[in-house]
Amino acid sequence: MKIPATVTATVDYREGVVSQSPISCAMKWACVIKRESGGIRGRLIDLRFNVEISNGLEGNKILQVTCSEKGVSTGVQFLDFNSSFLVKFRIYPKTLIWCNLWKSFVQGPNCVHHVKFNAFVGNEKFIHDVCGSRKPDVCFWQAREDGVYVRNNLTGAFKFMYKWDIN
Repeated sequence: MKIPATVTATVDYREGVVSQSPISCAMKWACVIKRESGGIRGRLIDLRFNVEISNGLEGNKILQVTCSEKGVSTGVQFLDFNSSFLVKFRIYPKTLIWCNLWKSFVQGPNCVHHVKFNAFVGNEKFIHDVCGSRKPDVCFWQAREDGVYVRNNLTGAFKFMYKWDIN
């Protein structure tokens, strides 16, 4: 039985570094991020949070994932069925993390379907309305055959959010 893999990317804006844990193929990357000063209303500033993308595609399809914040990318990750990609970060002013997902039968440029969406927006309304709550501290997204779903943290139910575009 194959154990699902999780790849983790950590964003520390105070240090200005994004680092990724080693994965099975020993790929590593690092990026520098510059942040604007200012504050988010209320108690969200400097709160630790996560975005997790999971491959729930049928038939052993590969999910290609890349997430970005202010133009700095996590790099392309290839996820097998039931594996996930986790981005850890702290919420700072104007935090916006968007992701591009592609589904295909093989790794590489032969992807047929694509979707781009905001995986995290640093405000209470997004956390409450999209993620469901701040506990657990994750906005969990799952790619399925018909599109991308988000899990409500309070109920555990998945809600359809985005349909695949055809390239």
